[in-house]
Amino acid sequence: MAKKNKIKHFHTNKVIHLSTHEEKPTIGELQEMVGGHIQLVFDSSELALQIIADDDGKLKGKSMNDEATLEWYRLLSLDKDKSWYSYEEFVSQVDWLAGDIVFLHKDAMLD
Repeated sequence: MAKKNKIKHFHTNKVIHLSTHEEKPTIGELQEMVGGHIQLVFDSSELALQIIADDDGKLKGKSMNDEATLEWYRLLSLDKDKSWYSYEEFVSQVDWLAGDIVFLHKDAMLD
């Protein structure tokens, strides 16, 4: 008897870009977008950009978001002298972003 191939369903991680809103996204809306409690993983007023991730994304088994992680690495290399994030600590841990990630641009940034 021939084996039936099982179709595996998987979630493709999204990168969501928000640039202008009549109102800033609420914490609840951001939590819904990332699928959990939010974590601000990048915050640059100079670049007018914030990056939001699920705080427990890796613990929940969410896969690496390649597109968001590569952009995050690029941005951290531009912003490595800023004190809000320890670049050396980041490099030593080789961190990555998991699950759906939200990029907040300009007017959509949290206060």
